[in-house]
Amino acid sequence: MQNGHTIAAWRLDNTHKVSDMSTAARVALVGIGGYGEKYLEALLGHPRAFEAQLVGVADSAPLRSTKLGELAGRNVPIFLSPRELFRHTKVDLAIISTPIHCHASQTCLAFLHGANVLCEKPLAADLVSAQELIDGAAQSGVEFQLATKFRHVPDIRKARDLIRHGIIGDPLTFHVEFSGLTDMSNRWNSKQALSGGGVLIDNGCHAVDTVRFLLSGITKIQGVPIRPVQNLPVEDSAMMLATTECGATGKITLSWSMKSWSDFYLSIQGTRGMIQIGWKKSYLHVEGEAPVEIGNGYSKLGAHKRMMGMFRDLVEGSNEPWISNEDALASSSVIEAAYRSMQTSRWARVPSAQILRPAMGMAVSR
Repeated sequence: MQNGHTIAAWRLDNTHKVSDMSTAARVALVGIGGYGEKYLEALLGHPRAFEAQLVGVADSAPLRSTKLGELAGRNVPIFLSPRELFRHTKVDLAIISTPIHCHASQTCLAFLHGANVLCEKPLAADLVSAQELIDGAAQSGVEFQLATKFRHVPDIRKARDLIRHGIIGDPLTFHVEFSGLTDMSNRWNSKQALSGGGVLIDNGCHAVDTVRFLLSGITKIQGVPIRPVQNLPVEDSAMMLATTECGATGKITLSWSMKSWSDFYLSIQGTRGMIQIGWKKSYLHVEGEAPVEIGNGYSKLGAHKRMMGMFRDLVEGSNEPWISNEDALASSSVIEAAYRSMQTSRWARVPSAQILRPAMGMAVSR
């Protein structure tokens, strides 16, 4: 791991407790390019909504950030490494928004300094690393949450309520599509050593978690390759066929090289009706009734603002976790099974997530 920190070393010195949150939360952002831009936009543009103070950012190449001038104008310290940031700054909440291969070491570093961690997806590049990170989080004495932004989209939460109340009957099938035209030739997401794979792990983790959030756990998966368009060392398009614990079977379509021609990125059909979740509008269809609008679509910034607000409330003790350690690990388990299935051209069973339980007297994010 980077910075010389390991989960084992951290366990020997686990003396930190959750910070006093009686004042505005002191937030640090690790990684200010790509994913980090939305966190910066939310923190810099809406600090009162989050009741937070941005006390520092860390990035090995901060000049790439379009927000650099705004950070300097607000006197936010900029560090070239997380080690330097945590050494010089007291942090209540750390947002880890770096490439996947950095997540475990940087999360462990935050644990060592008593910071609660919100970690970007995907959790890790492989299931072994994901297991180590989650086991450490379960014993940390601070809060850990995986950044699953779609769980914070109002349309998704409304759909979950409708499904749980049986409005569309028993779910039978579903389709998730996260597709778009993106040149990935110079992005870390397409570098196997940094990402652990291509579009399947990059966008698939969102799709898998959303299916699990709305329906139930995924028990079987089949990864299906799609002919590549971009000359990348990883897959630029793929499909997954999945079966859930509740008996629904569906398809997940993922691509960096295909345009989506649908206004809806998710649909679920049941024995009595269907739900369509869209980028601009979402609808409920029930047999014999006119379609009902159930939401105004997707806002990435809005999802990030709600997620960060819920994380602060969780640390303060006024909210429950939105994702359990088992759920966070389960997404990695499904993706790894999908890759295994793609190699064998067969369905693969998804093993259950196994969490190392904390020692007596230690807090755990459940």
